[in-house]
Amino acid sequence: MDLRSLLPLLTVVSLASAQIISGNKENCRFNADPIFSWVVGVWEKSTNKYVGHGAMITSVAFVTSCREYKTPELYTAVGQFIWNTSNPEDPCMQERNIKSIQKHPQCTNSPETAIFFDFSAMRMETAFDITGTTTRS
Repeated sequence: MDLRSLLPLLTVVSLASAQIISGNKENCRFNADPIFSWVVGVWEKSTNKYVGHGAMITSVAFVTSCREYKTPELYTAVGQFIWNTSNPEDPCMQERNIKSIQKHPQCTNSPETAIFFDFSAMRMETAFDITGTTTRS
């Protein structure tokens, strides 16, 4: 399977973060059980628009591309999972401000040279609330 074939699905999962959250989700903690639990959406604060996504590497950092992003203050990281499968329009969601963006030193705006260097690590101001590890059967 080509990883590029998964990009449309990852985009759909990330775009679902735009939904309005209803109900009380004070105990909304992520775990490894949902599909694509490691996907994080990146939103631009000023426009409230989805601008990209990344993959969690720790509870406080994720890897993403580097060419689109400017300063960390402009972005919010959004993680979510569907906590109630009978009502998938009501996801459990957490938002975190971005503290820093560490781009690859050879990241450029040129698509021709970005093939090997188009990645960065984003660190959030606070970690996502995550439950303990789970074991799949």
